[in-house]
Amino acid sequence: MRKFLLICLIVLCTFSCSSDSDSNSSSTPVSRLNTSGAYGNRLYFFTYDDSNRISSVNCSASVSKTYAFTYDGNVISTMTVTAGSSIKTFIFTYADNKLVSFKEGGVDYPVSYNAENDIYSFRYGNQSAVFNYNAQGDLANRDGRMYFYDASKNGAIKSVRPNYYIVGLLADDVWLYAVTKNPMSAMDIPGGVQRDFESTYEEGEITKLVITEDGNPFITADYEY
Repeated sequence: MRKFLLICLIVLCTFSCSSDSDSNSSSTPVSRLNTSGAYGNRLYFFTYDDSNRISSVNCSASVSKTYAFTYDGNVISTMTVTAGSSIKTFIFTYADNKLVSFKEGGVDYPVSYNAENDIYSFRYGNQSAVFNYNAQGDLANRDGRMYFYDASKNGAIKSVRPNYYIVGLLADDVWLYAVTKNPMSAMDIPGGVQRDFESTYEEGEITKLVITEDGNPFITADYEY
């Protein structure tokens, strides 16, 4: 559960700092995502509010999960993650539009930011993360893992105003790969592991993503709008 939640947090930091960059995009955000492979079979349903922000996501898997968000403008104020009987609410605090801390279970967790290198870091429980993001608001580096994107194409949430890779860092690994502003094209992992991403499009929208790791199947994702 802690890894699941850790992946969500990085997503928050990214969208908090780059939330307006894609607000004029005309692409339609994903409404349904079906994934299979390394993390098992998962089916996600997305709902949005009138300000083009994700209001909730329901995920059906071995343990069903629900993500619910509240906002202050285009940054996330709270994220409530429900998994079975477990309910965790994260409360986020910002300064100059950058995430500086979050609270969960009555405990404050500071988030440090190195302006010179544009790097965030935090510790949640016994885990920590160091990361930064690119100009489009997608995750660029996480603990030495390098992420690459095709900036000429629309990702699943290109038109959504905030950015949600904090969900991928605190709560759900699949978000890091499949729910992005621009589609991921490759990923380099320390130790020489290479993940390649092949996306299929219809009328400018991503409809399928196939990820391989060193040439072997890793994750397949199918999108509906």
